[in-house]
Amino acid sequence: MKITIRNRLAVLIRERKLNSASEFGRRMTEVGFELSSSQASRYMKNDPPPFTVKFVQYACNVLQCFPNDFYEIVIEYGPNEVLDPTVVIPHHAKVIGGTPERQPSSSNTQEISLQPGTKNKLPWEGKHPIGGPKVTPFPKKLS
Repeated sequence: MKITIRNRLAVLIRERKLNSASEFGRRMTEVGFELSSSQASRYMKNDPPPFTVKFVQYACNVLQCFPNDFYEIVIEYGPNEVLDPTVVIPHHAKVIGGTPERQPSSSNTQEISLQPGTKNKLPWEGKHPIGGPKVTPFPKKLS
């Protein structure tokens, strides 16, 4: 499996009907993130500067999107390659080639459905992730 990540900021800016990188930079500056038009155009290229958490936060507010919208994910499979059952493919990822079929799940796998507002107990609650019992490191003293 080969994963490729591409920058989608220029696509988002066009989808939000912003006319140019300078308009994006102006709106970012208005909300408190200083961004010149030349800096904004560099962020829109295929090899942008690193997206800091602060940049992503302000850009998400300006563009009204989520951080995963900044990236296009392409997953390419080789011939007869089988997907590991522990891998979760994001809904917006593009899958190309191969046979991305999941391996048969084990018989002890349970489907979990949680209802909003209810306190359903999950199968792993009360157990240590490795399999032992859950132990509170500092139990309450009994009065």
